[in-house]
Amino acid sequence: MDYFSSQFFLVPPAETFYDDASISIVRKRSVGDGFHEDITVLNHTGEDLDLELRLEAAADFADLFEVKDALAKQGEHYRNVEDSRLVLGYRRGRYVRETWITATAGEAELVDDGIRFRLRIDPHGEWTTCVDSSAPYALTISAIRSSRFCLRKEQPSSRSPVRPDIRRP
Repeated sequence: MDYFSSQFFLVPPAETFYDDASISIVRKRSVGDGFHEDITVLNHTGEDLDLELRLEAAADFADLFEVKDALAKQGEHYRNVEDSRLVLGYRRGRYVRETWITATAGEAELVDDGIRFRLRIDPHGEWTTCVDSSAPYALTISAIRSSRFCLRKEQPSSRSPVRPDIRRP
C-alpha cells in the first residue's frame, strides 16, 4: 500500500443498473514535491467520442490564524496563465505564494479557472495526460517571473524526495 498515492475510477451515471458505461475515467494521483496526476479517458463504444473535459483549479492560501480566528484575508489573490502553466497566487506586500499547474497533453487549453481539453477519442480507444501541481517555496516576485528560474536547481528541498516505491530495494 502506498500512502502517498490514490486512484479514482469514474463512470457517468447509468439509467439502469444493467447499462454498461460508454466512457470511463481513471485518475492516478501521487503526492511528493507537489501533486502528480495521470488522467486516462477510455471510450468503450464502437464510435468516435467527442467530449470536453474540464479540470477546475483554485487555491485559498488559508492562513492557520486567519481560519482559527475567522479573520478576513489581508492580501490579494490572483490567477494567470503564464509560460504554459496556470498560476494561482496570493500576494501581501513582499510575501508571495503561488501554485503552478501544468498539463502534458497538446489539447490542454489553460484558462483562468483551470484546464480544458477538447477531445476526440477513437472507438475503443483511450486518451491520457499528466497534470502536475507544484508550490514553489518562499520566493520573490522577480524570481517567480524569471524565465531562468528552476525550482529544483535554485531552491533545493531540505526534505528527502519521496521514492516511487516505498518498499526496500
